[in-house]
Amino acid sequence: FPVTIEGVVSSQVAALVGMNRLNSDQFGALRPEVVGVLTSQQLGSLTTDAVLGLTDDQIGRIGSGQISGLIRPSDYEGGPSYCVLTSDQVSALSVGFLRSVRAEDLGAIMMAGGFTDEQVQSLSTAQVASMSRGFRNEVVSAFSTAQIAAISPQVFSSFSHFNLNGFSSDQIKSVSTQQLSAFGILPSVGIVRNFMEEVRPDVVGMFTSAQLNGLRVDQWEDFSLGQISALDSVALRGVGASLLESVS
Repeated sequence: FPVTIEGVVSSQVAALVGMNRLNSDQFGALRPEVVGVLTSQQLGSLTTDAVLGLTDDQIGRIGSGQISGLIRPSDYEGGPSYCVLTSDQVSALSVGFLRSVRAEDLGAIMMAGGFTDEQVQSLSTAQVASMSRGFRNEVVSAFSTAQIAAISPQVFSSFSHFNLNGFSSDQIKSVSTQQLSAFGILPSVGIVRNFMEEVRPDVVGMFTSAQLNGLRVDQWEDFSLGQISALDSVALRGVGASLLESVS
């Protein structure tokens, strides 16, 4: 490296070696335009400590073709990859950048936390539909009704009561019967979890007649007295007798 790290220019990037020796202060001293032309391999060689030095201006220069260098394999076999950016650094990513990121990378970035409401709402429904992870509570609660409707039932099955309890009335009503009937089934294993009984009564009271009719029998059986009492009386009129008998 040059004696002064700030002296590195874009034309020298291809010849840079030893990126793994940079510390956070050195990496943070690189010009933003230089960071913008680093390869994903060069970014991938950085230590986690060095990545901590990324400034907002540098982050603004990172493109979707580079981000894979900041997503690392799990420390344990079979585990999910993870993003080495901090939540504050994630908050600095532009909405234009996020809309260009592959779903698999986007999920890893979202798991790092830090997404603002603006970033969340900038995601296209196609991106949301193709994602399999990254649905943190603060992300899901900021989704538009169209984004919620785009979540696949298989992914929705991995949601917990914490997710539903963070929904507004409009968000609840945007949940499809297929999504809600999949709620509480552990993906790929088929194990049923009793999350419905943990959904707040006021949230259950937002369910429409169609949603109530689409629930599984075991979901009805999980309803507490408080939840049953909170159900909308108009919505209840359209519920089939067999389902109502399951809670008698």
